[in-house]
Amino acid sequence: MGIVAEKIRCRCGTPMQEIVKDISWSDSNGNKYTIRNVPTLCCNKIGCYEEYTSSGVQINVSILADEMRKGTLPRTVEYEERF
Repeated sequence: MGIVAEKIRCRCGTPMQEIVKDISWSDSNGNKYTIRNVPTLCCNKIGCYEEYTSSGVQINVSILADEMRKGTLPRTVEYEERF
């Protein structure tokens, strides 16, 4: 017997769809940074723009961003799990 996990639902009750998106930002010196293909969940119901990013993904984005700012990674990277 297998267990099937229910999809995560947004506040409106609609099941969220898994997507990937790029996260970009600039520092005070004008350096632009981008992390590509970050996994995110979003609601596709018309008029509902809810997005959800898991805490594990948030931690990994933070680790990658720190390494990018330190110069140990290039300013544009693909998302990868480090935590």
